[in-house]
Amino acid sequence: FGAEESYGSLFGTTVRDKDTISSACLIAEVAALAKRQNLTLTDRLYQIYERYGVHRESLTSLSFSDSATGLAQMNSLMQHLRKAPPSSIANIPVTTLEDYASQEALDVQHHTTSVLQLPKSDVLRFWLADRTKVVIRPSGTEPKVKIYVEIVQKSVSDVERSIREADERLEQIVQSFQQEFVP
Repeated sequence: FGAEESYGSLFGTTVRDKDTISSACLIAEVAALAKRQNLTLTDRLYQIYERYGVHRESLTSLSFSDSATGLAQMNSLMQHLRKAPPSSIANIPVTTLEDYASQEALDVQHHTTSVLQLPKSDVLRFWLADRTKVVIRPSGTEPKVKIYVEIVQKSVSDVERSIREADERLEQIVQSFQQEFVP
């Protein structure tokens, strides 16, 4: 299974491109199975959260002017983050910095590097001490830099409270990043 936030999902190899029709069919199948158990899709999602933790993601875009100046600002932001990477984001220490342009991962604590096996790309990924992931990349089609944040809250006693807490943490991380590192 594969997915991308702006294009849909891919399941199996029958359709060789991301396709919302097959995704809709899978959701309908899961809903039918849940209904047989007198459950809703939300019930099933909450069961997953209880078993594996609450996983929440956020996407924020920083827009720039559609001009040579905007492109220069985008490039400058990415270079600034490479030359002076944050040691913490929202007061959470950065433990690993992955730079897909140089194809290196830096273990901040041990000052060691390793090689990334994915293709070169203008992408930075920061892993925080609490296993939060912050990914920064320029859009390939628009004058934007995208900030993706993913958090996992492992211990879940009250799913709805855990979702609220996770969403609040997401917002704090995004706001902190924008305030501290975006000129």
